[in-house]
Amino acid sequence: MHCVLLINIERLNTAVAEIKSELSPKHAARDCVYAVACDVRKEDDVKNLMEKIHAKYGRLDHVVNNAGGQFISPFEDISFKGWEAVHRLNLNGTYLVTKYAHQSFLKKNGGSIVNILVNMAKGFPGSSHSGSSRAAVENLTKSLAVEWAQYGIRVNAVAPGTILSSGVGNYLGGASLFEKLARQFPAQRMGTVEEVAAATVFLLSPAASFTTGTTAVVDGAMLLEGNYWDTVEHNNFPVYGKSKFRSAYKIPADTSTDYLPAGPNTFDSLNHGSISSDMTLLDDIDPSLAGGYRVVYDRETPFELRIQTDNAPQQVGTLEAIKVKILLLGDENDLKALKIELSTEADLFFYYIHICDLEGFQIVQEQQKLMVDFSDYANVLIRMLNNCIKEPHNHIAVYLMQSDGRARLDFIQNMEYKFVELLSVDFARAPEEVVRQHITFRYNTIKSRVTALQSRLHEVNNIVKVKNPSLLLQLQKAPAPIHPSTAHATAAASSTRATSRFH
Repeated sequence: MHCVLLINIERLNTAVAEIKSELSPKHAARDCVYAVACDVRKEDDVKNLMEKIHAKYGRLDHVVNNAGGQFISPFEDISFKGWEAVHRLNLNGTYLVTKYAHQSFLKKNGGSIVNILVNMAKGFPGSSHSGSSRAAVENLTKSLAVEWAQYGIRVNAVAPGTILSSGVGNYLGGASLFEKLARQFPAQRMGTVEEVAAATVFLLSPAASFTTGTTAVVDGAMLLEGNYWDTVEHNNFPVYGKSKFRSAYKIPADTSTDYLPAGPNTFDSLNHGSISSDMTLLDDIDPSLAGGYRVVYDRETPFELRIQTDNAPQQVGTLEAIKVKILLLGDENDLKALKIELSTEADLFFYYIHICDLEGFQIVQEQQKLMVDFSDYANVLIRMLNNCIKEPHNHIAVYLMQSDGRARLDFIQNMEYKFVELLSVDFARAPEEVVRQHITFRYNTIKSRVTALQSRLHEVNNIVKVKNPSLLLQLQKAPAPIHPSTAHATAAASSTRATSRFH
């Protein structure tokens, strides 16, 4: 197969060397990989490309139109220049390469064309300029499949979903953001570039000789998931390809069950199958992830809160649900820092932070005679937190706060005849600016979810109005039911505040 890659020459040369290294000696000796830099937006460049292919090989059998791009922006903020730039690349570039490949080679000898799109079956909110240009390419794919069947030319498309490629680094939040988004969908992971390439090669090959005018969707069922099926967290979806970008972006190949919260993910979608509510995340990234941190634990845990003053004895505490988020900086083999963030829905201004690097951990390790290494520190904390949730009568988390902003979290085990302190972790109240950032983030996240729910409610109203107007009237008159979990949580909070495990 003759490969022509249409990007800048430096990246081309790197790609050529990589491809050649994976070829058998027989194929590598045939000079079957050839790089040509070409701006597909320029007609003269595309003509020159076809001339060089003709001079080098004398024929062209397959074309893959993969040049494309976009930037995240709501429609009203897209300038005409930005709109035009995306269409010139995505649509005009595909037009020029396809037109001159047909004129120069395919009309006479036949062949196959694959256009790479994006998965936009439900629109592309936040990138409407890109969605409209790629929708045009998809229509062009169908039109040419009919027009050019007489020449023995097949024209198909591939629509990838969320793929872990070098391109994710161009977006604010990078791979960690896309990994969170992918966790909302059935496959529970991002796709690989090899999986997209495999679908493309199939459509180019004789195995797809009766397939033309279609779009192969490679998205792990992302857009098939409906509102009536809850996504189950798992790591069981098989992966094809070496996934070299996974290690490059510090995304673990397999996530330990200790690192997965039992409850819903922080970014659980309230409107499965739609990315409209998720696009807010691209513009309003979680400040916890600043600096390259990644979340390994995010769960509410029962804490006994106590306030300590200099002269007064400790007061009996109250039981509160505290959201504990554990984040790591670096990978498993080179852990640079661990961060713990504490917050609560009951008080948006309650925000405490613990940050520990290797040097700081060694001091704690010496003071508390810990028998674990820094690399296992997160796992130990997670197990203790989970024990406080699963066995609240035997494992207790006591949070002692001081007026100067310092605090300490004590993990205590009830051994029936005595209480044993297992581990103490020092915290500090977060600076005002950090608290403001987190409140802003949480506010915008809730706002986007409410918007998604309102949109979904409007859709349901319209459907029921058409199918069964009388039912809609009954629904609108009926009082809103109290969710069982809300009632249970209220009752539980009332009972736990009344008593304490320490007397």
